[in-house]
Amino acid sequence: MLERAAVRPIAWIGQGKNRPLVPLPGLVLHLEGGPWVVSTTDMTLDLVGAGEHPSPHPHVFVSGEDLAAIAAACGIAAIRKPAPEIKAPAGNPLKWVIGLVVLGALANVLVIVKMKSAPPGPPEDCTRQRQPVEELYPRLSCAQARAELDRVARGEAQPRSIVLRPVQLTIEARDVVGPGTLRCDGIEFAVEDANLADPNAPIVYQPGPHAVLAAVLPDGRLSRPQYVICGNVVARERRGEFPP
Repeated sequence: MLERAAVRPIAWIGQGKNRPLVPLPGLVLHLEGGPWVVSTTDMTLDLVGAGEHPSPHPHVFVSGEDLAAIAAACGIAAIRKPAPEIKAPAGNPLKWVIGLVVLGALANVLVIVKMKSAPPGPPEDCTRQRQPVEELYPRLSCAQARAELDRVARGEAQPRSIVLRPVQLTIEARDVVGPGTLRCDGIEFAVEDANLADPNAPIVYQPGPHAVLAAVLPDGRLSRPQYVICGNVVARERRGEFPP
């Protein structure tokens, strides 16, 4: 849990080589292990009270909607604004090229925002999910996966890649590389290289259904899971249409 005093709105300007073309809206989270920066490339978003921040701290990027939701939960207002106009001075072709690249990036951001706002359901609704055109991996409930991994550990089944379909998903790992625990609908799975970690507390996701693609090791552990939060289509599968 974060208190309001531990969260500060910023306009991230980077430092050294890690410097964006324009300041990006973000938040500084003052955690026990040190500050983290959470920001977005959505330049149509502004956080009230933000000041420029060069931050060499660890950094994570989220969508504009997610950043606004985090800010709102901490009592920080977020407002929408027109995309900034990028002007390159005449006589310098390189700056014109940079300006065009930035404008293209802004156009992509606006298209993504428009696509996300198109479905009638709210973005946090996990019930409307694209189905894969072809399922490349077997999809198992957490109980089915637990039974299969136990059979693999006893030598009664061969390891394979599977997709867990949890409603409740928690990740307990101190580092992305090394041992961890994945709690899937209350059932624990040992994980090698969890890929997501928090040294201070478990990562608890909103109710799903979610999808977790992972390889099964011969000893019955999962290896290098890939998490699709509030989604269904996993790596290398082609998305179908949203259900009506």
